[in-house]
Parts: sequence; structure tokens; C-alpha cells
Amino acid sequence: MIVNALSRNILAILFLTLSFHPRASEQWSGFVQLGHLYPSREGLTFTSSHTDDISTCDNGRRFIILIEHPNYQVMSSTLLTAWLVDANVSLNYKTNIEPLCGVPINRIIVRE
Repeated sequence: MIVNALSRNILAILFLTLSFHPRASEQWSGFVQLGHLYPSREGLTFTSSHTDDISTCDNGRRFIILIEHPNYQVMSSTLLTAWLVDANVSLNYKTNIEPLCGVPINRIIVRE
């Protein structure tokens, strides 16, 4: 009887633990068009057709690849190339941050 009650309690705790999903800390924008692209002291700043309330500039459309990102050179040259050929990109960024003018990008995917 005690084992049965203990098993039910463990199952209830396991169910409750798995039922609560914390808000995702990263988000993909889906494939979007790039707008303005310009270098700054902080990195490569750009706008896109994707909007998010985390970005407080350009109506929520400003993002940045920070210069201290470990893959800054590869990501910035890839983004520049995508912009030149008018390719769509998908942007990955953190959502668990305070609103910023330019939201830092973690990763990008370019669609041909």
C-alpha cells in the first residue's frame, strides 16, 4: 500500500515537472528579407522584414552580429553575400534578454 502511494506520488511529480515548459530562450525568425546593412563599432547592424518587441529600433526590425561573436567574420560575410544576392535568411536570437536597439544574432541560415 505504501509502495503504491509512493509510486503515484512519484508519477504525479514527474507529470507536473514535464507539464511545465519554460519559455524558449532562443527563437528563429523564419525566412525573411534583409533591409539596410551597415557596420558599426559594435558589429554588423542590419534590418530585416522580421519584427520582434525585443528590438526597440526600426519598428522592431534591427538586429546585429556582435563583433565579439566567435564566428563574426564568417557570419558577417555570409550575411553580406545574402544581402547582395537578395537571398532570404532565417535569424536565430535569444528571447530571454532585456529589449535592445539591436538584438544580437546567434546563427543564420541562408535560403538560395
